[in-house]
Amino acid sequence: MDRLHSPISINPNLRGKVRENNEISISILHQNICSLRHKTPELEIWLNTELNQVNVLCLTEHWLNFQNLINTNTQN
Repeated sequence: MDRLHSPISINPNLRGKVRENNEISISILHQNICSLRHKTPELEIWLNTELNQVNVLCLTEHWLNFQNLINTNTQN
């Protein structure tokens, strides 16, 4: 996972880690998902276990059109 250190204002509701010098550390994960349609349950398990500390998740090649994408929900 990459770490981003930014002097800009960040949403206070973001669950990042505040370090001793008041820097906020957030984690970003990029995953080429290669079709999300039938992988949503697997993604939910992944988000609730190994990725429960990831702040920003970027999925590419999900192969969903806009309508399907906005109707796809996960519990996390």
